[in-house]
Amino acid sequence: MVEEHTNQPWSRGKSRRERVEHARSRDILDVASELNMELFQSGRDYRWKEHDSMVISPDKNMWNWFSRHQGGDVIALVQTMKEINFNQAIDYLNDGTFKEFTIAERVQESFNYYLKPYEQPFEAGRSYLKEQRGLSDETIDFFLEKGVLAQANAKVNGSIEPVVVFKSFDFSGEIVGATLQGIEENWEKWPERGYAKNIVRNSDGITGMHVDIGQPNRLIFAESAIDLMSYYELHRNSLQDVRLISMDGLKEAVVGRHVAQLQSDVSGRPLRWSHDELAEGLQTAIDNNFFADGKHADWITLAVDNDEGGRNFISSLRDKGAAVIEAMPNLQPGQEKSDWNGATRFSISA
Repeated sequence: MVEEHTNQPWSRGKSRRERVEHARSRDILDVASELNMELFQSGRDYRWKEHDSMVISPDKNMWNWFSRHQGGDVIALVQTMKEINFNQAIDYLNDGTFKEFTIAERVQESFNYYLKPYEQPFEAGRSYLKEQRGLSDETIDFFLEKGVLAQANAKVNGSIEPVVVFKSFDFSGEIVGATLQGIEENWEKWPERGYAKNIVRNSDGITGMHVDIGQPNRLIFAESAIDLMSYYELHRNSLQDVRLISMDGLKEAVVGRHVAQLQSDVSGRPLRWSHDELAEGLQTAIDNNFFADGKHADWITLAVDNDEGGRNFISSLRDKGAAVIEAMPNLQPGQEKSDWNGATRFSISA
């Protein structure tokens, strides 16, 4: 039987401070469940299925929506999700009935790369990456030769769109995910960005597009495949013995998965972890003092956006005990945020 956390009838008679403290003490997972947020576990944290850049940390009873630069305690969560003010959130948390959160076992369906028959010569995709994104033929050819790029026609939100496909492969060479970037601008169809954008259903969520240069002994993470290509564009002459990885957002699970893999590669020991164990790879490394006393200080470089979300992500990993090198693009005069593709285009125009 599911336990219900109900409020006592005397709660209205409590002082304002007591009501605020009681509201703040509500279990954040119970509250998220009552707010009809479908969550899935990602290591020790949980993510919202609808927007997986929102991370809920039950150990801290806090949340962080990295892509929107929002976060805080359970009161702030209610304010954000219900679009109400602080006092209304206090009332909701004091006077509501909350069932104990139970996580449904998530069965990871196999990824099916259905786009192979619809792949085309990489011509419109090349034009888009060159003309709209400022990438050179040399950079495009490098990623094409690695087998992680394709052009195809794909159904995105009911519309057939020409797209660039960024492929994710596991370390046995099997494709386990893909993200799609539309190449035809249409603000009426895609009012948020002007272009179609999607993650293919059942992508594994923790591998991301990645490429190796030499024999990797360190990892560089970017927020998107295009940012990763842009970082390579600007640094390709100095990159050696490194693995470049797109997180498709700000995802600790991707960092953990690749830390675990690199440990296996360097040590020569096979890696036979489950999906969830891989997702928790960073925390496992921290718990085993992997970064203690300055060890492995150069393993993780975060080439994330220079904005509040990117800076918060760097801080969150450092607060956990990970050693992180930050490699954010410089802000240009008048800019409040910058990403690596913007930096690439700026370097061309400068």
